[in-house]
Amino acid sequence: MNFTRGLFFGFGTVLGGTVLIALLVWILGQFVSFPGIGENISQLIDALQKVK
Repeated sequence: MNFTRGLFFGFGTVLGGTVLIALLVWILGQFVSFPGIGENISQLIDALQKVK
């Protein structure tokens, strides 16, 4: 019982983290065209994609 719960907890954590990072990259990608902060956001997106 506890082993199965641990498996599902681990799988859910990994899946949730992946969805969260993908959503963050997508949202930040919408702001790349803004002058002034676009370069910084582009660098942040590159760093996040290297983590994947």
